[in-house]
Amino acid sequence: MKALKNILLVGMLIILIASCERREQGKNTRPVSPPHAEIISVKMPDTEMVNEPIFIEVTVTNNGGDAKAGDISVSFSNNTQVSIIEADTTKATVYPVGSQIWSNTEKKTIPSKYLLVEAWQEPWKANDTHRLKLKVIPFTVGTIRILVRATMTVPKDKGRIIATPETGPLDQQGFPVQEYATTVVAQPQYQSETLGNVLAENGIDLRNIDTSELNQKIKSYSVLNDEKMFCIAGYLDDGLCIYLLRKEQNKWIHRTLDENELPPGYLTGIDYFKNYIHLSFHLNPSAEFTLILSNDLEPHHLGGWVLAIFDDETIVSHNFQVHFSPLHHAGISIYNPHIKQGQQIFPMEPYQEFRLEHIKKVKAFYEKHSIDMDPESFNADLSDGEVVINNSTHSLAFVITYDHQYLNYWNDKNIEVPQDPGFTEVVYIYRNVNNIEEITYKEIPLSDLKERYGDIPISEYLKPERLNEIFK
Repeated sequence: MKALKNILLVGMLIILIASCERREQGKNTRPVSPPHAEIISVKMPDTEMVNEPIFIEVTVTNNGGDAKAGDISVSFSNNTQVSIIEADTTKATVYPVGSQIWSNTEKKTIPSKYLLVEAWQEPWKANDTHRLKLKVIPFTVGTIRILVRATMTVPKDKGRIIATPETGPLDQQGFPVQEYATTVVAQPQYQSETLGNVLAENGIDLRNIDTSELNQKIKSYSVLNDEKMFCIAGYLDDGLCIYLLRKEQNKWIHRTLDENELPPGYLTGIDYFKNYIHLSFHLNPSAEFTLILSNDLEPHHLGGWVLAIFDDETIVSHNFQVHFSPLHHAGISIYNPHIKQGQQIFPMEPYQEFRLEHIKKVKAFYEKHSIDMDPESFNADLSDGEVVINNSTHSLAFVITYDHQYLNYWNDKNIEVPQDPGFTEVVYIYRNVNNIEEITYKEIPLSDLKERYGDIPISEYLKPERLNEIFK
């Protein structure tokens, strides 16, 4: 009898434990809320002027559960130049026309038909908000269609993507989008506007200017007017005319440049740094030229656009690119206007380990498929379009994103390609930038630097102690 009671007690205990385990399992298997992107706001003007910059800001919140990753996508149907002003995400990239992008309908990469910007956040936590701010310059009069969407990747669900909006017109990748439009109008035409009219409108005393050009009509001009100087550049009958007044000296100088002295494209703006005037000329969405003018307005040509300027007036610039090429490779150069000497610093020989290995992989692929292309032709973009500098250590740094999708360019040519490994971000750090003959650099994957120093801004690598440690 006693033995029977013991058996019954043990049985009841086993049932109790099993019941508790089932309740606990029920708690652990409670459905997790999937992530969900909500487009909070899209800020942009209703009307803009051709060849003039506007700013677009998109804000997205994940109001669902944690996402493995998420992205904000903005694409443009018209001929525009777009650059990233700010993105508080893991990564943000501009994809020009012809870039290889993923098609949600064809389930493979395809060449893009129009410009796309994507801001990628990994992971995208529940209730977190991220923003993408863009600078846009339209080049044609009419209506620009701007397509906005956001996606969230569900964790542990075979890469399932939840898109916002759920319905609507489809973009080039086959995702529903919210469609916005802005009207681009022509620049106002001043048929009777002369150089003298423009100077007078800007408060300039014409009695101090002795020139026969005041009554000439001026076209496509740009004006810079602040407490230190007044400068106007525009097209007169004889070419591009530049008038410069340094207000502290109260002295005018001017120069007319003929077509043989000008870069290609058309004038879009004026800026200056210390003793040099910078005139920007636009050719296409991937090609901008800078004309640097010295104190006496002597021209220096720069085949690209300015990224940063050191205190000694050494300029860091982005080389122009072939806009309609299917592959885009960034080029970074420096130029010292005092000694009229410049040099490309990216890519810079001798190449280091990561780049050499990347070229080796591309070369092997091209040789295998008898592709007659330069093995150095692959996508490598300047991340966020940003270069950081340090004047005290004469150093600079930037991140290059190597896009392994160069392989998928051949998908539409019925060439089998390996599985796409995605992107690799590599940091390039340079020192002795103030002496072109002694410039040295280091190439280090960003993941290695984060493992070594933590997730810090790349500007921290340029401080003396850390810079010396990296180069030792």
